[in-house]
Amino acid sequence: MEVVPKQNNNLKLMIPNNNGHVKPPTIGDISQFSEFVIANYLHLLDRPEKGEKGKYICPNCEEPKLSIKQSGPKKGIAYDCYGCHEPKKIAYKLRELNGEFNKKSDSSPTQKSSLQKDLLQVSKDLKQFISGEPDDDDQEDKLRIIKPEHTLSLIQEIIKGKELKYNLRSKEIELQGKVLNLDTFRMKLQKSHGIFIKNRDIMIEALYSEAKDNEYDPIKLFLEQCYRNYDPEVDENFNITEVTQVLFGVSDPLYCQYFYRWLIGLIKRIWEPGCKFDEAFVLQGEPDCYKSSFFKTLGGEYFTDAMMSTDKDGLLTMAKNWIIEWSELDHFTAKTYHGIIKSFLSRSDDFYREPYAREAISHPRCSMIVGSTNRDTFLNDPTGNRRFWIIPIPKKHKIAIDYLQAQREKLLGWAVWKYLDGESCVLPEEFKALQVEANKQWENNDSWEDELAEFLDRETDLSTLECLNRLEKEGYPVNFGRSDEMRMGDILRKSGFSRKRIQRGEKRIYRYLKD
Repeated sequence: MEVVPKQNNNLKLMIPNNNGHVKPPTIGDISQFSEFVIANYLHLLDRPEKGEKGKYICPNCEEPKLSIKQSGPKKGIAYDCYGCHEPKKIAYKLRELNGEFNKKSDSSPTQKSSLQKDLLQVSKDLKQFISGEPDDDDQEDKLRIIKPEHTLSLIQEIIKGKELKYNLRSKEIELQGKVLNLDTFRMKLQKSHGIFIKNRDIMIEALYSEAKDNEYDPIKLFLEQCYRNYDPEVDENFNITEVTQVLFGVSDPLYCQYFYRWLIGLIKRIWEPGCKFDEAFVLQGEPDCYKSSFFKTLGGEYFTDAMMSTDKDGLLTMAKNWIIEWSELDHFTAKTYHGIIKSFLSRSDDFYREPYAREAISHPRCSMIVGSTNRDTFLNDPTGNRRFWIIPIPKKHKIAIDYLQAQREKLLGWAVWKYLDGESCVLPEEFKALQVEANKQWENNDSWEDELAEFLDRETDLSTLECLNRLEKEGYPVNFGRSDEMRMGDILRKSGFSRKRIQRGEKRIYRYLKD
């Protein structure tokens, strides 16, 4: 944060001249004001969209050549425009825009009357603008410059309630149900109604602040409508086993539980953003069995498969959608990334900056990661494989997309009803051991594991070094480095060993002990 020099109200206004000296101003009667510190007027200055970094648009010549000293004893005080070299006029313009000439105390009747007059007149003009009513008066000769300190008050006066909203998915400000183009809004105010908001950033901040007070999630509105339209006494009370059989061609109770708990979690993430759900629902099967089509049909316009990274752009893409597919999941579950993916799936919040916001903040996660793959082996993390709920699509079976399209709204309405009735998205305890066993078929086999299988079956107390020595004796190339130790540790954990620190003689050492 910039340090703004303290003003001395006993000093008269002193404005630098072209030589860097100061003298009393000759432009206008402004001698009653304190020393001019340009850092106090940054809110009136615009930065150019393109151009040299650190420059502002000069209020005198309107060129992006105004430079303000950013360090040293004159930080925030010394300035010059390399276009017009008129620091006196720049200071005068900024004072004028700030409404300081002949300005009385904030509580004076004159000041209050001025604001009330602005509110009344601009309210009339803006309401005409919003409603599209023509104004018969010629606006060219009565341009009104809105003071920065009045911008928020005017917008609050004009745009109230549900007219101005913030869409939590599109991250856009909306006016009467349509995306508000801020530049068009500003220009139309000026051209059609003679209202000029000098500082675009202040206008955006005011609109964003008001819109955020009326933020909404269109996905939740859609689900609420599905819930209202679903009548459990009239409509089908879905049998999850039958639905899983129709859609995916399987009826194993474990797979039915995967689908059912994931549906509840899908709803819970909308009603309770940031709720704990660190599993990924995965469809495995042949390339043409409509795996991605299933997710796209269920998620509608809030489905995407375009999230290819976990950087700020990827997080914003995720926040704008509901169902995010990692297609070809094996690319994400490779050993190189499994630590990153495990951590990412476990997060309940994402840190990014929304459009129009000044800074990045933490946002509760309100979307779900899913996956699809054609591979038969794609899991590489013995400690993280529990995070994947995998349904295998039988060969030659096509996911019933027509059925899903016909039943989508009723199915989602039923899921909302179940969630509101208290159903959990957690896999029941009795299915967790079945999940561990089922996921073994998707794990990548390691040649070392096959070689050591009999040895590991009969041993109960080992170290990675002992295992690596045995492999070397069998003719396997071993370098005894960190990567080989980690690889061996994964094999031991997968084979039922746990790394523990135990006492051996006078030393405490780490060993792998069979559970």
